[in-house]
Order: sequence, then C-alpha cells, then structure tokens
Amino acid sequence: MAKPEKLPLLNDYIFKRTFIQEGTIGILKDLLEAILEVKITNLEVRNSEIPKELIE
Repeated sequence: MAKPEKLPLLNDYIFKRTFIQEGTIGILKDLLEAILEVKITNLEVRNSEIPKELIE
C-alpha cells in the first residue's frame, strides 16, 4: 500500500478543510492552546466557507 500524500497545512484551503469544518473545531482549539499556552474557553469560527476559487 502506498503512503498517503502529505499536504501542507500552510495552504489556506488545506488548513480550513482540516481545522474549520463542523466536528473539527476541537482540534483547532487544542492546536491554538498548545501554541499559545493559554486556556481557550470560547472559540467561535466565523466565515468558515472555503472560497470557490480555492476549491477548483
């Protein structure tokens, strides 16, 4: 079986698909808490739509 291709999280589309979809907000919260070393009590994501030009 071939190894899955690694995608760069620095790409805006890849980042949004990974962290800003329903069900993945907890992963984003954990990532931010680890980087910032603070406890986040309320995380609200706005404008989580991925622009159509990035999808194509």
